Amino acid sequence: MEGLESENQQLETLKQLWQKYNRIILITALVFLIVLFGGRYWQKNKSVRSQQAAQIYQEMLIAEYQSDFTTATAKGGQLVADFTSTPYAQLAALMLAKIAVSENNLDLAVEKLQWVIKHKGSKKVAANIATVRLARVLEQQGKLDEALALVEKDPEPAYIPLYAQARGDILVAKGEPTLAKTAYLRALDSLPPGTQAPSLQAKLLDLGGEDNA
Repeated sequence: MEGLESENQQLETLKQLWQKYNRIILITALVFLIVLFGGRYWQKNKSVRSQQAAQIYQEMLIAEYQSDFTTATAKGGQLVADFTSTPYAQLAALMLAKIAVSENNLDLAVEKLQWVIKHKGSKKVAANIATVRLARVLEQQGKLDEALALVEKDPEPAYIPLYAQARGDILVAKGEPTLAKTAYLRALDSLPPGTQAPSLQAKLLDLGGEDNA
């Protein structure tokens, strides 16, 4: 009898262990499935939203090309409001700033460009372009010191020509031709080999040419 009771206890213990760890296995498997299918759903949803944003941005470009600024502005606003996490929102904000400048609404242009810089994410190209354009808009507003501060330091090598040329233009506006010439030369020297920059070279010539820098 004692042997039978011992066997029954062992069987009961095994049963309890199985129930305990089987439950853990089931929970682990359930969590894995949730993560797996949740990740797939997120990726699919992200892809769908990206495609939607691309379509709206294309419509915005067409409207802007046709000078239908009302439609272009509406499309751009939709991208900025509803598709903020996509790079198309940054591109749309750049376009909205361009439209604002063409309509002489410089305050709105500043607002849109600052939005791009703030929401740069992984899209560094848009953020750097927005920084240079913002400096130029501030220059138009007569805020020369504020504009210069944006482009005073060199960014990543690929964007040095943009920053340096903008810096030179602002320094010319400030009445500092010697510093402007230095900035233009910096822009020229930073261009890829063989790149032609007639407008930049013309600005240098207006300040006395390259030889006198």
